[in-house]
Amino acid sequence: MKWYERHVDAGLTRWSLGELSAPESSRLLRHAHACTRCGTRYDKWARAHRVFESGQTDTPTSTELETLTAAGLTAALSAAAPPDAAPSRWPTLAVLGATLAALFLVVVVTPTSVGPTAVPYTHLRAHETL
Repeated sequence: MKWYERHVDAGLTRWSLGELSAPESSRLLRHAHACTRCGTRYDKWARAHRVFESGQTDTPTSTELETLTAAGLTAALSAAAPPDAAPSRWPTLAVLGATLAALFLVVVVTPTSVGPTAVPYTHLRAHETL
C-alpha cells in the first residue's frame, strides 16, 4: 500500500497530535527524510512547534516525545532503515528454467522405442544368442 505517493504536508499535523499509527508515522518520517521539500517543511514545522512550547528549537515538545515514545520510536527506526528493495525476479526465472530443462530432457533426450522390444537376458536359454 502506497500511503504517501504525494507530499506529506497534511499529515504533519496529524503526526504531531499522535493520530497516526506506527506504520503511518513510519511512512511519513521515511518520506520526510527522503524528500527535500517535505524534509524542509518538517524541520520548519517542528522547530516552530518547539519554540511555541519551550522557547527552544532543539527541545522536543511534549507531544513529540509522547508520539515518539508510543508509536514514533518504531516509526523512527523504520524511517532510518533503507526502503525495501523490489522483489527479485530470479526465483521465478529459476523455476521457469528448471521447468524448461526438465521438459527438454523428457521430450528430446529420453529415448523412444522405435523397433521391437529387446528380449531380456534372463529369458534366453543357454544355447541361444541375441
